[in-house]
Amino acid sequence: MANFPIDPYPHLPPGFDIIPPSPHRVKRSYIVLGGDLSVICDDWSIALLAPAADAPDFQASAAMIEHFLEGKGWRVRDISRCGQGVALVQFVSVAERDAAIGQSPHFIGDVVLRFVDQNRGNNHRDAVFTHECWLMLLNYPQECWELETVIKTMVPYGRFVVWNKDVSNKSRILVKIRPYNIDTLPLSIVVMHNSSDHGHGDSWTCPTYILSSTLLGALGGDEDLIPPGDINPHPMPMGFDDIWAGGHGHGHAADAQQHHHQQVNQQPMQQGMQVNAPDAQHGDQQPEENAAHVPDLNQPAPADPQNQMADQIAALQGLTSNLVVNANELIPKLGADFPKSKRKKKTVTEISIVRRSERIAKQNGGYKDVASATAAGFIPLPEQEEAEEDETMFPLDLAPKFEAVAMDHDAPPPPFLPMKMVQAIGTGLCQMPPDAVADGALMYDSSNDSV
Repeated sequence: MANFPIDPYPHLPPGFDIIPPSPHRVKRSYIVLGGDLSVICDDWSIALLAPAADAPDFQASAAMIEHFLEGKGWRVRDISRCGQGVALVQFVSVAERDAAIGQSPHFIGDVVLRFVDQNRGNNHRDAVFTHECWLMLLNYPQECWELETVIKTMVPYGRFVVWNKDVSNKSRILVKIRPYNIDTLPLSIVVMHNSSDHGHGDSWTCPTYILSSTLLGALGGDEDLIPPGDINPHPMPMGFDDIWAGGHGHGHAADAQQHHHQQVNQQPMQQGMQVNAPDAQHGDQQPEENAAHVPDLNQPAPADPQNQMADQIAALQGLTSNLVVNANELIPKLGADFPKSKRKKKTVTEISIVRRSERIAKQNGGYKDVASATAAGFIPLPEQEEAEEDETMFPLDLAPKFEAVAMDHDAPPPPFLPMKMVQAIGTGLCQMPPDAVADGALMYDSSNDSV
């Protein structure tokens, strides 16, 4: 609230007078408006004169202000009385209004003229809203169950935020408001309605309860630093969710996680070097002590069991992705050796010229047997000692044939996995029965079986 002197009589309409206030009249009341105000008045400003002009001299003062503004090239659309200055001036454009305000003060002889925004007079103060509250109004009349009426009910107490319209309970309303002062919220709100022109009306008393209160003005934290190098600021979590989707599910996440573990393992070594650096400056004065404090850079830092487990999981993911990629390359190549479909047998028209298999055709020249080929004057070829492979048989040992494709000889050895981790992967990821991944099944050596 702002306290300032004011003369209301120059603003009275003709034929009216001011009734003096009674001692019981409230000195202060609040109305809280929410949302954007629809009236646009950016071209209005308050004109202030020093020394101030008397009220009867308004016309002369308005004429002096308008003449001065026209001399500056600023066009005036309207001039009205003002309770905070000598006049309210409406410019033709907002740009001219801002120019008059920005170049204030203006000197007209011995008089100083200033312009301020129409909403920045001596009645303007800052308003601070500190809380948001949920209110429950019991026995709220059902005639008032509409949004505009609920908003008008909350206007004297705070800015209306939201109405939780729960039709399952018609005995109360839940309203969220932003009060100007939470301590001034009443214990009951009386909703009144004037229903006739003779002064008769209705009133409904609604007990009011504060259900919750949230303090406003909490600020967020500072921005995080950008990660160095090519580290992703949003790394993906490590897991086995999509390692079968082409082998590229968590590759970057595993690399980022492995890089993070390397940084964590290197920190103790770097800290040790920084702590022992002052001792190394003494030179030959303390050679034995310096040798005792300088860490051996050739020895790796002790590995954390959790970090080692994460590294093993990342290596397993990389190995699995390589197997998937190699399988995608092997399947088309295996298709070239698959047995061909059998040809349809043709109807035999003459037995003497029937051709058999390609092997017999090469040996007998296409005749049925050796006797037929000899009788026809064809010398049969000797039979081969080793029979060719049956086309319907599929070789079981593919390792020698596809070793160069399926195996990377330069790859590092596979990581050591504990028995429990292998069993967890089998029963969880691969959904294998527990007996298939038992200790005896995993440690079984088939080389001991008799052929």
